[in-house]
Amino acid sequence: MDNFWLSFLSNFLATFLGLLIGIPISLCLDRKITFLRERDKRKEEQQRLYQTLDMLSQSFYRNCAQMESLMDTVRKSWGKQNLEIDYSAWEAVKSEVVQYLHNPNLQYRLSHHFSRMKYLVKVSDMYMNYKFGIESAVISRKRCQGIVSALVEYLLSLLPELIQEANELKCDVQKEIIKNQQH
Repeated sequence: MDNFWLSFLSNFLATFLGLLIGIPISLCLDRKITFLRERDKRKEEQQRLYQTLDMLSQSFYRNCAQMESLMDTVRKSWGKQNLEIDYSAWEAVKSEVVQYLHNPNLQYRLSHHFSRMKYLVKVSDMYMNYKFGIESAVISRKRCQGIVSALVEYLLSLLPELIQEANELKCDVQKEIIKNQQH
C-alpha cells in the first residue's frame, strides 16, 4: 500500500507542477502570438492605407492639371478638349478609405470632392457640346451663345474652387500619409 501512495503522490506532484508551470507559459505564449498577429495586421492596414492615399494623391495631381487646362480652354474659347478627370480613383478605393482612414472629416471631404468632379465632367461636356458640338448647329445661335456664356461663367467660378479644394485635399492626404508612416 505504501508503494501505491508513493507512486500516486509522485505522479500527482508531477502533474500538478506541470500544470502550475505549463498554464502560465501557454498563456504567455498565446498573448505573445496574439500581439504579433495584431501588429502584423496593423502594419498591413497601414500599408493598404498608404497605397490608397497615394493613389488619391496622384489623382489630385492629374486632375489639377486637367482642370487648369480646361480653364484655359474656356477662357480662350479654344477647340474641343478631351477632359480626363480621374474620379474613378475614389470609386476604386473608397471602401478601403472608409475602413482604414479614421478621419470622418477627411472621408467626407474626399467623397464630396470626387462627386463634384463627376459633376464637372458633365458640365464640361455640356460646354463642349454647346460650343463645338451638334447642339451648336441644332439650336438658334443666340440661344446657344446664351447657354455657352452661362456655362463659361459657371465653369470659371467652379474650376478655381475645385482646384483649391484639390490642392487642400492633396496636402491633407500627404499629412495622413506621413502620419501613417510614423505609426
